[in-house]
Formats: sequence, C-alpha cells, structure tokens
Amino acid sequence: MRKLYLHFLSLSATLYLLMMTSVAYAQISSLKLDSILLQSKNILQANPQEALRKSKMIMDYRDSLLNTEILTEALFIYGRAASYLGDFDTAMLSLFDAMLICPSASQGLKADIYMEISDIYNRLKDYNG
Repeated sequence: MRKLYLHFLSLSATLYLLMMTSVAYAQISSLKLDSILLQSKNILQANPQEALRKSKMIMDYRDSLLNTEILTEALFIYGRAASYLGDFDTAMLSLFDAMLICPSASQGLKADIYMEISDIYNRLKDYNG
C-alpha cells in the first residue's frame, strides 16, 4: 500500500510540474502576443502592411488564446490595416469577426470597431441601400 502511495505521489508531483510549466508557457506566450499587438498598433499608420502581418501572427493563435480581448484587438488592427491598404472586403470580414467576439467589458474597443465599420461604409458610399 505504501509503495502504491509513493508511486501516486511521484505521479502527482510530475503532473503538477507539467501543469506549472504549461501555465508559465501560456503566460510567456501571452506576454509575447501582447508585445506583438503593441508593435502592430504602433506601426499601423506608418506601415499598414507590417501591422497586417503582425496582427495575423496573433490571429494564428486563435484556438489557443484564452484572452479574447487580445484576439479582438488583433482582428480590429487587421481590419483597419486592410482598410488602409484598400482591401475593404477583408477589412469588413475581420471587423465583423472582432465585433462578434468582443468582450462586453471592452466598450471602448467595441466603439472603435463600430467606428471603423462606419468609416469604411462612408468611404465606399455604401450606406444608402
């Protein structure tokens, strides 16, 4: 019985270490994604092509992101960058995706998304019908 308990204890310790490693990795990844997001925001107007590429890097982690606000911001930046580059179809798809997953607590971000959609409709003069 004691052997079984010791075996179980070492297995528990291993699982605990594995769990802590994955939590640490998730935090590092989250910090890295935050950094990429910040870089993407900072270069959006000066270099929309690079902002598009950086926000796409974050969107590639879509399935593993626990923080939907990071993904929402990446989709918003992607949409805005595509809009700056004249790709309005891609911009609208990205902005509507961002609108759908935007956390309810992020009212400012939601307002930015609506404003960008409105701006695109206004530039296209596609609001009459």
